[in-house]
Amino acid sequence: KGGWYPVGSITCPSSQLVSKAIFNTEDALLQGAFRVHSKQIKAQLKTRDGKTIGKWQDMKECDLEYGFQLKEFADEEVKVAERPREKSDIEKAFGNVFQKVQDAVNWVPEQ
Repeated sequence: KGGWYPVGSITCPSSQLVSKAIFNTEDALLQGAFRVHSKQIKAQLKTRDGKTIGKWQDMKECDLEYGFQLKEFADEEVKVAERPREKSDIEKAFGNVFQKVQDAVNWVPEQ
């Protein structure tokens, strides 16, 4: 009971984007988890309001924690994925201006 259950792999361009990739593909991960671990899920998980899990969609109503481990560092601990935060009103108002400035500051010439 408890612990981490492997569901599958995910590919993304940077280790900083792993959490974003996980939450962007959350439905697929839940489907995979339910397909692979349905017996444990049905026996151990309950929704926030105490109902049992009957299908993968019910897992959206559970308090789940997602984690990841980079392939090249398999001996490291599982890192907890954090849900990407919503953009603030200021960020929305200025659009991509902050990103453009950051890209300009971090620009590296091609060799």
